[in-house]
Amino acid sequence: MLAEKEWRGQWWLPNVPNSSFAGTLSYSPEKGLELSSKYPIPDFFDKGKKDYYEIILGRTEEAKNITLSGCNFFKNMFLGQFFPRYAIEGMLYDSTEQLLFHRMIIHFNSLTNWSGISGFIYKPTENKTTAIVHKIPRGKKVGKIGSINFMLRTYISHSMNRSHTRDESIKEETVMSLESNHKLHIDEYFEAFFNIKNFLSLAMGRPTYPRTFKGFLGKYAKHHKNKNSVNIFCNLASPPREENAIIPQMMLFPFQTIKTKSEAIIDQWIKTRTKYKLVIDSYIGVTSAEKMYISERYLYYLRMLEGFYTIKYNSPKHTLKKKISVLREDNKTILKKIGINPDTFIDLGKLISTRDYYTHYNPNLSRYLLKGTELHHAVERLKTLLEICIWREIGINNQEIAIAYSRSVSRIQMMGIKKLT
Repeated sequence: MLAEKEWRGQWWLPNVPNSSFAGTLSYSPEKGLELSSKYPIPDFFDKGKKDYYEIILGRTEEAKNITLSGCNFFKNMFLGQFFPRYAIEGMLYDSTEQLLFHRMIIHFNSLTNWSGISGFIYKPTENKTTAIVHKIPRGKKVGKIGSINFMLRTYISHSMNRSHTRDESIKEETVMSLESNHKLHIDEYFEAFFNIKNFLSLAMGRPTYPRTFKGFLGKYAKHHKNKNSVNIFCNLASPPREENAIIPQMMLFPFQTIKTKSEAIIDQWIKTRTKYKLVIDSYIGVTSAEKMYISERYLYYLRMLEGFYTIKYNSPKHTLKKKISVLREDNKTILKKIGINPDTFIDLGKLISTRDYYTHYNPNLSRYLLKGTELHHAVERLKTLLEICIWREIGINNQEIAIAYSRSVSRIQMMGIKKLT
């Protein structure tokens, strides 16, 4: 999903196969999917007076079959543009009800680092050399939503140089496989995908994005050849153009730190995300936004903490100062374990003044503002406090949370904490 792609071909409706038009389907992370034509579209699009089509079928110049699902239609004079929700490359479907799969494989950025799964085994030999053995790792179950199991599966690729140097390499990549014992609709898989994507972003400490989607018509087989599979493209939040991999040392909770209870954590995550949906969705949105004024981030995190407090304690009438004070007090044990003095972690006086200044613009408060580096530190501290609240709701204990944040040196630095006590 990070690379742009384009398909030129003929396009038609399932019930009007003999009336097609030439057009180009394009995909980019910024604009999503778009089908456009430089030529007049067939009359039947006019006669229907519709602005939405469930299915449009296509065949590219390379003879690839494509199904477009959920197409919004906009017409400008004689030309038309369609904005599909999904593009399925490799199969023709006559209706949305037919978009059924046994499993879906998602290539996430940094998932291999997060999983910590490897099939390489290093064995010392008698002559003081090291033998490297590779065995394909078994799949690891992360959790389950309804009838969909989240499985970590590792795929390998070989490359060999058959020249005199005889170089050979094996590359591992871990993917997230969403699997079911019976076929499920594509919408069900994507609902599960958003749940696991948001959890991974929280666990990695940074947003992660899917690189590719692949749908499978059959159940998982260890030595499958991907013959009954299709490539899936969809409209998602735009990832950055150049996305650096997240190393395990920068992550809050790599899989190896939670693998013994990951199923229970995922189960509780689903409940937590349902209960605090507005808060968690806002958190994911703000952390995913590349370009945002620091003052806007500050206000958003305050609103999220207010929202979390209101939902948890059912006390909407309390003041902002009261809400932040209670949340800080609730988590002071963790803050102390991280090496943070809870009393100085957040300056409540400046916090309120800064909020009032940006929301009501009272120039008399300008001398009490959080500014520059101090404001950046405050944003990271508010973000960390919110994350700690969420992790506790998910079921991570105080000691595990403290270890995770103590290990993240960059997070400690961004909060402006120079030395752990």
